Amino acid sequence: MGDHIMVDSVETGYQIIHKIYQDNKTVDDIAKVTDTTPHTVYAWINGRKLPSTDQLFIMARYLGCLMDDLIVGDDSERLDLASDKEKELPA
Repeated sequence: MGDHIMVDSVETGYQIIHKIYQDNKTVDDIAKVTDTTPHTVYAWINGRKLPSTDQLFIMARYLGCLMDDLIVGDDSERLDLASDKEKELPA
């Protein structure tokens, strides 16, 4: 992995659909609140596209979660290292 952290669009799509089903919502519901089409929401779910920041914010609020709960990055190793370093920082 290089120095750049990227959003994993496929895993993000899995997170989005999981949260939609978990909250008993539909793709149509998400399309309405994000002012887009069901086709676009399916593109997010299938990892072909990512929602805009505004759409992500609205969707997270509607689903009762944080934007970070929906977005998955390819930086899991970096997050583990960061949390280890935080443990070493003096209080």
